[in-house]
Amino acid sequence: MGTTELKSSITQLIKGTTDNSLLELVYELLSKANTNGDDWYDSLSPRAKASIQKGIEDADNGRFVPHSEVKAKIDKLLGRK
Repeated sequence: MGTTELKSSITQLIKGTTDNSLLELVYELLSKANTNGDDWYDSLSPRAKASIQKGIEDADNGRFVPHSEVKAKIDKLLGRK
């Protein structure tokens, strides 16, 4: 996916969500990305870092759904398979 197509897809996803917490995280990430050459992770809020850490811990402890299963469920919901 090229940059233009990716930007368009992201814009459509953003327009379609009503999850304010998600929008705040996306805004925070994009507004601070590469602003001073530092690692973007360092500029995240403690809340965002804690969320990332929880996701890592969940994955390390087997609490996740593999991408292939999620993709299969979405394909079935959308009538693709």
